[in-house]
Order: sequence, then C-alpha cells, then structure tokens
Amino acid sequence: MLRTTPTKNDLQEVETSIGMKFPESYANFALNIGIGDFSDELRLFSPAEIYRFDVPDTPFDGWVAFATDSLGNHLSFNPDEAPINNELSIFFNVTIHSDSVLLRLPLRNFSKFSIHTITHMNK
Repeated sequence: MLRTTPTKNDLQEVETSIGMKFPESYANFALNIGIGDFSDELRLFSPAEIYRFDVPDTPFDGWVAFATDSLGNHLSFNPDEAPINNELSIFFNVTIHSDSVLLRLPLRNFSKFSIHTITHMNK
C-alpha cells in the first residue's frame, strides 16, 4: 500500500482551485491516515489529482472526483449540495457500457465510508 499524507496547505490549495471546501471527515482522514492506495480496490487521489468533472449535460458535471476503484469508477462530492454538519454525501460514479450512472452511497460522511470500506477490505 503506497500512501502519503498531504499537508493542510496542500488541501487548502486544492479547495481554492476547485472552489469547494472539503468535508471535515475527508480532510481529517487525508491529514491523519493519508491518501493513495488502500488495496487493489480503492485509490484516494493525491491533492494534485483531485478534479472537477467536465461532462456537460450530465447530472455530475462540476462534481469533485477524489478517488477511483479498480474498474475506473469514481467517488465524488457534489459541491452544490448543502453540507450537513460540515459533511457531504459520497457519490459513486459508475460507467456501464459507456453510460454513466450515479449512486449515492448510504454512508453520509467520509468517516463512516472509510470505516466501512476498510472493514470490507479486511474480510
């Protein structure tokens, strides 16, 4: 597992460039646990890799991709969503036969998502 830990400044620079403040649990996870490969299944992007989707006429145009899975699907935040307790929903952008499908994950914040994912990977 190759992981690095970004600095607060790294995250703040990305927030400025994408025009969105990261959910508190994501920022805490990145600063304390790190980002990178968590298995063959999940890779959290480095700050330099985080980007907004540029896919006009889709429901996720402008959303912020912060991770990918082994199949090339993305995890993203919707920057237009109203945060609840400094948290945003996590969306799974899945491509099936060149069609994109959005799934809102049932775990409302990044902390719950990360605990669920790491528990699943260790089974």
